[in-house]
Amino acid sequence: MGAALAIVLASLGRHVPALLLGIVLGSVGTHEIGHFLAAVAVGARVRLVRFSLLGGGSTRWERAPGPLAAVVVTLAGPMANVAIAVGARHLGGDYWTILSRVNAVVAVGNLIPVGGSDGLQLLRILREREPR
Repeated sequence: MGAALAIVLASLGRHVPALLLGIVLGSVGTHEIGHFLAAVAVGARVRLVRFSLLGGGSTRWERAPGPLAAVVVTLAGPMANVAIAVGARHLGGDYWTILSRVNAVVAVGNLIPVGGSDGLQLLRILREREPR
């Protein structure tokens, strides 16, 4: 599959960067929409949803009503990417393989607890629940 993917990317020639940029931006958008929908579902007020042309995004919400709701909102972004990754993987074909892999990378990358990631946010939520 890797060789086939390389051939497809090579055949796209100068269109590869645009295709990959579109997939990355779409994946980041899906991720942020996941946070947004989860925040609305748990009753949190969304203050900001932001996207960057560099492929970053952020969703800011006011305090979720409880730690479980905060965990749900925090995990909703990566889980939206996991859903796209799994769905695209089952469709088969080179485009869907690229879409699946990019979404898997976005999901896993966001769960690494660094910078402003969802993984770091999740650790902060869990630390607040630790007995002192």
